[in-house]
Amino acid sequence: MAGPRTVTLALHGVLGRDGPARFAAHAAAALDRGCAEVLICDVRGAVADAVTVEALARLQLAARRRGCRVRLRRPTAELLELLAFTGCQTPFGV
Repeated sequence: MAGPRTVTLALHGVLGRDGPARFAAHAAAALDRGCAEVLICDVRGAVADAVTVEALARLQLAARRRGCRVRLRRPTAELLELLAFTGCQTPFGV
């Protein structure tokens, strides 16, 4: 049996001021091109800061609007702690 249809994106480095909006728009466009059930976001190189949390929150919103779940791949302990601190831990699968 085949697994769920997926789209994979990577979020890494330091995002600028408009980074979260650009990243969410890129994710929305990728989801609109396919009929994904799961969006996998590789966050291995993401900086654990408020801008990254905003980008992931926008990503989650864009995915939910399209009936898609978000899974984080390779999150650092620091990023997971920050997501938990901000209340964003539960929506993301790891």
